[in-house]
Parts: sequence; structure tokens; C-alpha cells
Amino acid sequence: APLDPALAAPDGATAVFGFVELTEGPWMQVPIVDAEPSTLAVGAAMSVRFIRPGGGEAIPAFAPAG
Repeated sequence: APLDPALAAPDGATAVFGFVELTEGPWMQVPIVDAEPSTLAVGAAMSVRFIRPGGGEAIPAFAPAG
């Protein structure tokens, strides 16, 4: 099945997932969107986005802040 565009990395062929530590303390495993995988680094500031894969329920995803 083709990759849902809401989850696709800039190349359109891959999806990136990672662990994000929230300011409040918990960690979440989430999709990382709007980022070239090679530019991601541990400790990078991220901001939340809400996406609807397959047009379904909104889920949190994170993108580089800024």
C-alpha cells in the first residue's frame, strides 16, 4: 500500500518516527514530519502538529521548531 502523505518524509517514500520528550516530562513515540531525516539530531527543539492519516482521527506528530 502507498505511504499516507500525512506521514511521508520529504522524499515521499519513507516515514520517520522517533521519541520526543515533552516539556512536562513524558516521552512519546511519534511521527516526525516536515523534516529531512538527515537533518534531525538528538535534543533538537520540536513543535507539535496534528495530522489525520487516512483521513481518520487526528494524532500528534512533531516537526522541527522554527
